[in-house]
Amino acid sequence: MTFLALLTKELRLRLRRERTMWVIIIYILLMGLLGWFYLNNNSNYSNTVNSGLSSVGASLYTILSLVQLILLVLITPSFTATAVNGEKERQTYDLLLCSRLSAISLVTGKLAAGLMNALILICASIPLFSLVFFFGGISPVQVLNAMIVFVATAFLIGGIGIFCSTIFKRPAVSTAIAYLVSLLWMFLPLIISIVLFSSSGGMRFLQLYPTQARVLFAGNPLVALTNTYP
Repeated sequence: MTFLALLTKELRLRLRRERTMWVIIIYILLMGLLGWFYLNNNSNYSNTVNSGLSSVGASLYTILSLVQLILLVLITPSFTATAVNGEKERQTYDLLLCSRLSAISLVTGKLAAGLMNALILICASIPLFSLVFFFGGISPVQVLNAMIVFVATAFLIGGIGIFCSTIFKRPAVSTAIAYLVSLLWMFLPLIISIVLFSSSGGMRFLQLYPTQARVLFAGNPLVALTNTYP
């Protein structure tokens, strides 16, 4: 079995699953309903001036991007956290070892197949993000930067999942650890910053060591996403 054959097999198995289709449908419906509820609550936007329309577009973009980032963090680990140890549980891992695939090719193929589901979700959300252009306030470059953040986040979380899948023998354990690490990576810096800002000692630390404070937010997807906001 070659790398391309493994990737093709994994994609066929994953994309033909009924669960995959339901995940995509529920994902798009959830984001679409959130956007619809926001626009419905701001139904007087048609009577506002251009600045009001721009604020509606910016707010809609903020809501959609935050929801998409959170959903990616919650969904992506399930695509890769059982990729390797799941083969062992199904007793098909020995068949992969008998193939001509190297360890790197095996892990890369599993990771690419798992990330394809996340990339499909990101691509499926692009029409929803195009709605913000009707109101203005957001440029295509900002949306493109947000998509780059989404793709990078999916790759990093997918890598965490595949790493846990190779380290832990039980799929349930690897999935739980992958979710824990992903959530800590996303929210722990924010929790620490809130604690620092709420105490005088923390504020003094931020003032005396601004460089060390920036390291706290390095690589955080929420911080990267907020940099795309107007």
